[in-house]
Amino acid sequence: MAGDTGGRGSKGASGREPRRHTADIERIALVAHHAIHKTRPHSVGHVKLNLILWHVDLEHYRRFGSSMTGLKEYVRGPHGPLSWSIVAAVAGLVRQRRVSDSATVRNGISGRELASLQSPADLADLTADQAGIIDRMVRALAPLTAHQLLSMLQADPLWRETRPGSAMVISTGAIVTRSGAVPREPRTATE
Repeated sequence: MAGDTGGRGSKGASGREPRRHTADIERIALVAHHAIHKTRPHSVGHVKLNLILWHVDLEHYRRFGSSMTGLKEYVRGPHGPLSWSIVAAVAGLVRQRRVSDSATVRNGISGRELASLQSPADLADLTADQAGIIDRMVRALAPLTAHQLLSMLQADPLWRETRPGSAMVISTGAIVTRSGAVPREPRTATE
């Protein structure tokens, strides 16, 4: 299956063995790199990036019937939707020296900060609509504080109904997840 339910070989909260990375890591890396490149350097870490890509995938699914990353689902992680395939794709970008990943401590909380080291070379592989969706989600979510993001998650019906460690299916999220924090652009007559 194209999605993953998170995990690195350990059993999830459901007691089942999670699926391995079977998604197109190159496609995920392209979308992730574009999102990281659009943020201020070191203003986004893995948690926020996963949340941005979750909303990118939801919006793309609503408009085109498939996720932009190719994932089918994320896992309900402790701080937001999470895909280990996204983590793996970012690790690949770091190894290729296209993105930096540095440890940070802010207000006594440790985290990771990502920054684009070069412009994504393969932007031609994104349509104007896809680049626009990524740009809108970055503009809406990257500036939010951890408290604002947590409030947004707590208002999400799918988040509330999904047990920690369980799958958050993109097709379901596209129907039930709505967020006032994520502005919706008016559709044109051709969409």
